[in-house]
Amino acid sequence: MSQTDPPVIHTIEELRAELQDAVALEFTTIPAYLFGWLTIKDRRTKFPDVTRAVQSIVISEMRHMAIAANVLTAVGGRPQVTGATPTYPCRIPDFTRTNPVQLLPCGDDLWKLGLFIEQPDPVPSDTRERIRGAIDLESPRLRTGGALDQIKALPSPIPLRFQSIGDFYNALIDGITYLVEHGKEEDVFHPETVGRQYTHFGGQDNIGVRNSAEAIALLTDVVHEGEGDPHRMWDDNGELSHYYKFDELAQGRWYLPADKPCHPTGPRIELPVATDVVNVLPDPQMCAYAKGTPEWRAADAFNRFYEQLVANLDTGLTGHPQQVDSAVGQMHQLEAFADEVLECRIADGPYAGYYAAPTFECRPYTDHRSLLPEL
Repeated sequence: MSQTDPPVIHTIEELRAELQDAVALEFTTIPAYLFGWLTIKDRRTKFPDVTRAVQSIVISEMRHMAIAANVLTAVGGRPQVTGATPTYPCRIPDFTRTNPVQLLPCGDDLWKLGLFIEQPDPVPSDTRERIRGAIDLESPRLRTGGALDQIKALPSPIPLRFQSIGDFYNALIDGITYLVEHGKEEDVFHPETVGRQYTHFGGQDNIGVRNSAEAIALLTDVVHEGEGDPHRMWDDNGELSHYYKFDELAQGRWYLPADKPCHPTGPRIELPVATDVVNVLPDPQMCAYAKGTPEWRAADAFNRFYEQLVANLDTGLTGHPQQVDSAVGQMHQLEAFADEVLECRIADGPYAGYYAAPTFECRPYTDHRSLLPEL
């Protein structure tokens, strides 16, 4: 880009649209990561380390979603949460030999999916072979596509111009900088909207946005927490980025502060094996359960509660911030609803023998399985 060329995002309308995509992107990761953890049979008693690792990532993704929503509100937009609710499986556009974004049980495929979504740019060479099952790393489209392009569930597809999630967020930062430098701060940011934002994540972490400096600082934090700073794995709070947390789980070993990327040397992690994971229906969807059966009723109850959670998020991120706390509380309660589903063994039909699993669907349900579009 020459000095006279504007950045990719250079109008307020484009900035708002891309910030909405950021809300949708962060939302899409949450059920995908949460589902895998829920399929562990004794997740809290036998695998507390895995529980802490996955839950820390999920909570962080909720924080990122709230940050994107706050920045969108601050620049005069209105976050759409209900409309951004993901539907699984999701096709990764423009890659010909990749796994879709699915609701995967705990195991190697789940860790690969996390590595793919959170991948830095460039992908660390030592992990190329280990995530080959999740992405064709030799594809000529890889270097012009990236993690954002995998999310079919976005309300508007991300164009092929971002090479990673970090690249996307840096484009948001460039767009904000450009708009403020070529106009007026008060024409871009509206500090009076802070009253409609969810400003204190977890009660203490101030993520309110009143100006460009606060927006840029928070969006930069999202990059560092997700794929990591290009020159380090740990953030200023001593936390590993999501990419390297998934790398720990993929390699079964903790990182120590002095370790190099992709070479953890810490203690081994006790990971679930196949017998520790519920043998769930592949790619669960409501249409696979016969209506009126125990598995259908349990999955429907889960989805109804999930709908309430989504509605509270939507309300909370669009002017009634106290509702976000209700949604966070409901996130913890989802586990009990999920366990009710996971106890149901399918007795009849093509999926007999499998156990049912939560589908994270919103009503109305479809009468046929959602299929990925042909490439």
